[in-house]
Amino acid sequence: MRHDRSGFRMMKMRTIGAGILACCLAAAPMGVSASDPLAVLEQRLAAAELDLRDAFNATRRARTDMREARKALAEARLIEAEPDPHAGHGEGAMTEPEPGENVGVVDAIPSGLVFGEGEIITGGAIPKTAAPDTVGAFRTFCQTSHFARVDPIVFPGNPAAGHLHRYMGNRLTDENSTYESLRTSGENSCFGGRSYRTAIWAPVLFDQAGRIVDPDFTGLYYKRYPKSSPNCTKLGEACANLPAGLEIIYGSNYAMGDRQDRNVRFDCNDRNKSATIAEAARDCRPGEKLRAMIVAPNCWDGERIASPDHQSHLAYATRDRNSGQLRCPSSHPLVIPTVTYFEVTTLIEGDRPAEWEYSSDRMAGQVGGTTFHSDYFEAIDPEVRERMHSQCMDKLLNCGDGSLGDGTKLARPEGYNTKPKPRLTIEQALAFGRQ
Repeated sequence: MRHDRSGFRMMKMRTIGAGILACCLAAAPMGVSASDPLAVLEQRLAAAELDLRDAFNATRRARTDMREARKALAEARLIEAEPDPHAGHGEGAMTEPEPGENVGVVDAIPSGLVFGEGEIITGGAIPKTAAPDTVGAFRTFCQTSHFARVDPIVFPGNPAAGHLHRYMGNRLTDENSTYESLRTSGENSCFGGRSYRTAIWAPVLFDQAGRIVDPDFTGLYYKRYPKSSPNCTKLGEACANLPAGLEIIYGSNYAMGDRQDRNVRFDCNDRNKSATIAEAARDCRPGEKLRAMIVAPNCWDGERIASPDHQSHLAYATRDRNSGQLRCPSSHPLVIPTVTYFEVTTLIEGDRPAEWEYSSDRMAGQVGGTTFHSDYFEAIDPEVRERMHSQCMDKLLNCGDGSLGDGTKLARPEGYNTKPKPRLTIEQALAFGRQ
């Protein structure tokens, strides 16, 4: 059945492609010959890219206006005195960055919280060194908070856009979420409660019967050389901390078609490391664990926490052909922690994982797993984020299970467990976490 379905998709795509080509030939722009279909398509693509850029910038402006309106409303409610006419002016004044390509680094919102037993646990052991590994690591884990057809990075403000996502982290993440709203409101389905309000989301996984697979758990690894390591200046100019409010979309791009991003992989009990679910699960049996993993870029331009294409403010290191040394591009000189996302699902009797697919695969008409990706919106409390970097990474420690490297650790959320979760209908998923 899978083979027949793939064949049907190919026929469908060819038919659609032929229709688009005929349409383009019939409506060739002025100055472009209808006998040159590639030129017609290239010109249409260029015009669409301009439209997309304009739309993105308009959305960014709307987000800025919305953020300023919320801030003004809060100040009006809390402060009755007349505002200082000189506030916000003069030397050293902070100004809002211009929306669009130059989305500047934001100041981290101060903690203002006293963490209790429900969020930060004290009296733990100091983690062991990560040596002989050369990077320090921090690991935390999450469970699903809710499901929604929204995306506050790609479609901010739109209450029904894109494919269905599975959300982790901040339980209030929605289409209007910003760094400010994430940091200052919402409980959390990851370790750490209010101290780790980062929002993470990924396309939902459908089984062969069209039910939604909720993974046993999701993990995030943060790894980076200590700032004192000579590897920092070999890889880039210096090692830096994860910037506050950083937005990351990493994984496969729809435009790649059947080609899979080399930073995405699937495996079954750590074997069959492959580019698609079907290849990884070819001999995966009930009780074994199917894992999906994505590695984010760790070279940062040092100026932006977001970009119009949601990716160009970050870059992957490439290997020099002559020396064999990995090196960040000169446009992205700072080495930040590598964020690795993974989700683990235990197979049950009757599963046919070779037929599974993500919601983004369905939308793009691609093979299961080919379009797998994840979104990350940083909103970690500054105190906790500092410990992650200065204790775990800069001291070359192996901080697992939410440990912060100093005898404290992020507490598990209520009800957290790594047992297999029941499959869900779409209706159940949309109601999940909203009761």
